[in-house]
Amino acid sequence: MYTIITNENRCGGITETKPNHDNWTLIAYLGGFEKEQFNGENWIEGASIEEIQSTLILTETQKYIQRTTDGINAYAKISAEFRLAKLSGTIDDATHTYIENLLIPVRNEVLAGQWISAKQKLIGIGETAVGASLYNRLIEQLTNYITENY
Repeated sequence: MYTIITNENRCGGITETKPNHDNWTLIAYLGGFEKEQFNGENWIEGASIEEIQSTLILTETQKYIQRTTDGINAYAKISAEFRLAKLSGTIDDATHTYIENLLIPVRNEVLAGQWISAKQKLIGIGETAVGASLYNRLIEQLTNYITENY
């Protein structure tokens, strides 16, 4: 395999046939650099500390935006379930209000994209306060989300 080297000394792709020019190497670029550079012997990081930091911040910002969006969707779903339970008579208005108020700290964390903090808040509230079934369901949802997204 031949790795093509661009005019900027960056990876231009890989080919199985030997290129008909001199801008190639047998040293494969395997990824992992923010801005790869070929120095004539090896692939090295070509990005500055500032460029790497900027990329890290952008990547983490995108994760927070996604976690926040996911939190809005998760909260909308549980709110809809509570409302339908109230409308159907499964829970009364006082229970609905109690549960909603009790879970405000958890809700605020989820809406902010802070799923780990939300789980800690729910643990602090405790199973007894919200009931075993709801507590276990919420703990499972938070745990699964954290496992999959952190």
